[in-house]
Amino acid sequence: MVVERNGKAVAVVIPYKDYAEIKTILEDSRVEKHANDVYEEWKRNPNMATSLKKFEKELKDEGLI
Repeated sequence: MVVERNGKAVAVVIPYKDYAEIKTILEDSRVEKHANDVYEEWKRNPNMATSLKKFEKELKDEGLI
């Protein structure tokens, strides 16, 4: 259902199941775009990468693992 104000669409009402599916699709799309952006940045500057060993040490130092 489309909600209108002054003859213009301002909102829609959809079933929650559809909303949850749309939200998941958008979140997945954002994650994919971020991953692609980071990969492209890495291709331009491979020195920006951190070794797995260093990354694990940082996580341990911060008490995250």
